[in-house]
Amino acid sequence: MAQFEGTSDEFVKFIGGYTRNKVQMLTRTYRRNKGKCEKCGKRTKKLDAAHIHGKERPVITSNILNNFIQESIINIDLQNFEDQFCQAHYPLKDSIIILCKECHRNYDRPEMRSISIIDDHVDDFDIEKIEQQEIEIVSDLIVNAKMNKSKALELITNKVDFVLDTKSVVYSNVNSAIDVWWLEPANDKFKNGFHIILNNSNEQKLFLFKIPGNAIGSPENVFEQRSDRVASKIIIKVSDVDYKDKKGFKFSPYLIKTIEY
Repeated sequence: MAQFEGTSDEFVKFIGGYTRNKVQMLTRTYRRNKGKCEKCGKRTKKLDAAHIHGKERPVITSNILNNFIQESIINIDLQNFEDQFCQAHYPLKDSIIILCKECHRNYDRPEMRSISIIDDHVDDFDIEKIEQQEIEIVSDLIVNAKMNKSKALELITNKVDFVLDTKSVVYSNVNSAIDVWWLEPANDKFKNGFHIILNNSNEQKLFLFKIPGNAIGSPENVFEQRSDRVASKIIIKVSDVDYKDKKGFKFSPYLIKTIEY
């Protein structure tokens, strides 16, 4: 699958329209099945799928990108992004509210209003202006995030004097939609060894793991595998005290530091 490397501004410029279309596809049947506005109860064919406050498209996008930013550069597999973007919407009842046009305009937060509205109809808007607004919102969310990969590496270096090779670090914030950490390390990382950083923003803690070279053997026999590239899909429930992957592998023996911030 294609790999993106560039700034967050560039990412939103090229991918923003795609995520908008993806939301329309994800919510089409859900919107039709609801059949009425969830605020006023009005039944109309012209219903919008609005994002619940705090789960708007730019917010979801920035949350994912924060896992893959280093020195202002995003490096992410686009299929990985799509998987996490879609997963962040499920279950739809927790991320989407079905509204009529009038209720939609009244519901959206002011800073997100124009971006959210064009998710459902674009003819009446200056798309170029609104896309620039989305770029600025995502950039601000990344800059102002409590924690991302860049900040985590800096904190670990300064607080515990532990210097990490950034290319060998796999980082993950909690996917708040399903309350898990989601990682997709390339399988060749397991040969030479690498570090994992899991961030729990609610507890304001970083969990640092060291995976020695060849310690896990053949990752393709241990973890779920990506079908489009040679990589493992590791999903860990935040509540699991053993940091256990969904296929049963426990990462707890490899935890070497817990850093509060």
